[in-house]
Amino acid sequence: MTRRHIRTAVLGRGAVAATVPVAVAALLAAAGPATAAGQVGAPGVGDPYFPLAGNGGYHVAHYGLTLGYDPSSRHLTGKAVLTARATQRLTRFDLDLKGLKITGLTVDRARAAYKRSGQELVVTPRRALHKGQTFRVTVTYQGKPAPVTDPDGSLDGWIPTDDGAFVAGEPQGAMTWFPANNHPLDKSSYDITITVPKSRTAVANGVLLGQRTRNGKTTFRWRQKEPMAAYLATATVGKFKVKQYTTRSGLKVYDAVDPREATASAPVLKKLPSVLEWESKLFGPYPYRAAGSIVDHAPNVGYALETQTRPVHGSAPGLGTLVHESAHQWFGDSVSLTSWKDIWLNEGFASYAQWLYDEQHGGASAQESFDDLYATPAGDPGGRSHPATRAAAPRSSAAPSTTAAPWPCTPCAPPSATVSSSASCAPGPYSTATHTAPPPSSSASRNGSPGRTSVRCSTSGSTLRGSPAPPDGHNRPPKLTSSTRLSARAHPRQGLVRRGSGVRVVGRSSRMPSSVRVCAGRRQ
Repeated sequence: MTRRHIRTAVLGRGAVAATVPVAVAALLAAAGPATAAGQVGAPGVGDPYFPLAGNGGYHVAHYGLTLGYDPSSRHLTGKAVLTARATQRLTRFDLDLKGLKITGLTVDRARAAYKRSGQELVVTPRRALHKGQTFRVTVTYQGKPAPVTDPDGSLDGWIPTDDGAFVAGEPQGAMTWFPANNHPLDKSSYDITITVPKSRTAVANGVLLGQRTRNGKTTFRWRQKEPMAAYLATATVGKFKVKQYTTRSGLKVYDAVDPREATASAPVLKKLPSVLEWESKLFGPYPYRAAGSIVDHAPNVGYALETQTRPVHGSAPGLGTLVHESAHQWFGDSVSLTSWKDIWLNEGFASYAQWLYDEQHGGASAQESFDDLYATPAGDPGGRSHPATRAAAPRSSAAPSTTAAPWPCTPCAPPSATVSSSASCAPGPYSTATHTAPPPSSSASRNGSPGRTSVRCSTSGSTLRGSPAPPDGHNRPPKLTSSTRLSARAHPRQGLVRRGSGVRVVGRSSRMPSSVRVCAGRRQ
């Protein structure tokens, strides 16, 4: 996502203070003798920002979603079939689902007991599930889905529009339209079938398998074969002009554009094949079989999201946004977070790709883009001299509060001490983050050895205020170079290799600066 259209919705200090005690209490309430015996799946994965996101005790291998949506009544009907594997003995497990009425629930075709507790759908199967057992959960449901309002006031999830719905789930919104194990740690393949009035088009992830019109309704069948986190799923509905074609490399492209945004979108979207080709030279082969864009007319949304294979935009995108969201297909979608506090990894890669593209296509250098952003106060919504940085402006025009900063950094170490990104101190408004990679002449670099990512914590507030002087005492921002190479090799199941609370990137041929300082106080 772009700076202008931040979709991390990471909790600020005030929100964390209000949310974490409640979430911890819920986790403790769910715990008991059965939990100690390993028979009850945890109601969350313990994410530091969203403790109740995701669930423990199982992994979902595949989602089969069959949906029907009526834009006039805003009524959704759904059937979700989850094929999962138990990672422990389970007498009970949770799914994430907010709102919507359950009309039926079975586990392996046997009716199962269930109850609702906030966003948790607590399921008790008729028979206990054994560790390693593959099982199938079928949930039927209906209702008027409502989006989640994040702490920063933005919406995510199923967002109604004047002709359908804009569907973007980062970070919590997937649970507004289907039951899920809703955390990036759990990635799955998807089949998504959507039936809408014949005047509408329904667009999801992956490859379009087919569509059929009958009795005034059209059914679209989509398949996302490569593993995907739930928040990256979409089922956007609207009156779209559709363009389909195949690139020279065999990539299937599907663009769906609201006619009101078509004129402004056309010159940008036609560059998608060349942008993906350029990024493939940097990051390695494009990780999916399909690509494209969804350009909706959703003035109440105001952002873009890197929904897998096919980013969704609330209005006509600029070229910088197209480059940024496309880069996320590698870093953010294929390379996945293990904790929401590391969202800056996704955004750092995508922003740097945007700067490099501009530099190599007649625009400002990456260093100039970086310097311009580095010198801009955190709450400044505009006024930047460079087009790339203007396109990457913060989503909200309101200056962030210093008491409710979006990236909390507790004094987990003495000022200026370097700590691992897996430590309790997340990149924050009082911190900087540095990526270090081996020099290009080293054998480690040639063999694709990953660089090291560290977090430098400081109690100084200079980064939050946007001062050009970093908190560790340097007099000027560091220089960016693209002399070192960092790359990613596809992992056969999860996209790219992940370790600890961050991401380990291995492989060949991508360029990254030997030292990139990210001002984490300004959300990417």
